[in-house]
Amino acid sequence: MSDPTQRVLLTVEEYLDELLTTLLAGAAALDDVEDVPLAQALGRVLALPVHAAGDVPAFANSAMDGYAVLHDDLASLPATLRVVGAVPAGSSEDPAMGLGECVRIMTGAPLPSGADTVVPVEVTDGGTSTVTITEARTPGQHVRGAGEDVRARRGRRRRGRDGHRSGPGVAGRRGRRDRHRAAPPGRRRRSHG
Repeated sequence: MSDPTQRVLLTVEEYLDELLTTLLAGAAALDDVEDVPLAQALGRVLALPVHAAGDVPAFANSAMDGYAVLHDDLASLPATLRVVGAVPAGSSEDPAMGLGECVRIMTGAPLPSGADTVVPVEVTDGGTSTVTITEARTPGQHVRGAGEDVRARRGRRRRGRDGHRSGPGVAGRRGRRDRHRAAPPGRRRRSHG
């Protein structure tokens, strides 16, 4: 039999699940529940889990300022590519690009359809009509994939979680701006020992 003082390493999510299960097992049911708009959820406790309405982020985007490239164009370094456009953060543009071409891209901007990698501006000459890339990157580097943070209908805030400062913001970020079932302020049950 194994030593009960030895704990198996748990992920943060596994530990939170275990902790919440233990704490909620001894708590009375949240029967005094109201439907409230997200903006009024601060300071309340969730009565039902909140699932993500959509993927977060909703589209593949750049994790760095730099150049969106097709990784195959970096087979021989240094590589000089023609800059065919620029995509700032918040843009919905999708500039066409082909072999030997790239797009200047800012952090958070959607990745152009023809690209699979982002090369940070720091490993280039910073060119605007052509750019010379001096270091190779692995395919997909510096790209945040659609749903990488939270997957639709999978990522969630658990029942019993406090609506502390980040709670309503997290729910909103997950696309949930509708009404939520929550216990009124001051009716929370907490363990203090």
